[in-house]
Amino acid sequence: MGLANDKFPSSAAFDAINEALTASDADRKDAIKQGNAVFAFNLKNSAGETDSWHIDLKNKGAVGKGLGEKPTVTLSLSDSDFGNLVQGKANAQKLFMSGKLKIKGDVMKATKMEPILKKAQSKAKFASAGTTYGASLGCAWLGAVIIVMRACIRLLV
Repeated sequence: MGLANDKFPSSAAFDAINEALTASDADRKDAIKQGNAVFAFNLKNSAGETDSWHIDLKNKGAVGKGLGEKPTVTLSLSDSDFGNLVQGKANAQKLFMSGKLKIKGDVMKATKMEPILKKAQSKAKFASAGTTYGASLGCAWLGAVIIVMRACIRLLV
């Protein structure tokens, strides 16, 4: 059973990330060592429904439904905006500055995702709305989130 929810088309990205994390035990352990955090994502669809996913890089090195156990960082945005980030059609920094992307928790931990994502980008692929996106697009939204995190850090320091 996959992580994607048909009511949230962009959620297919979570299957791709999970696939990349679970493909190699060594890569998974390395991701946990580097990440040491639980990253939660809250998405809201056009019908006003919400759903959540998490990337556990603290304990299991896997992706799951729900917020996970004590998320370190929580990102909230619409499914549409999330999908646009996945496809490279939106800018995370602009979404953040316009209030469409909300960040809660330890912003510094989000920067730990960058080396992990580079590995995931070389492996991840997912399908959305009948289109298969390559690895660079599959995790592009996470790279964009890192840019937002760095911008937040500059604002906080």
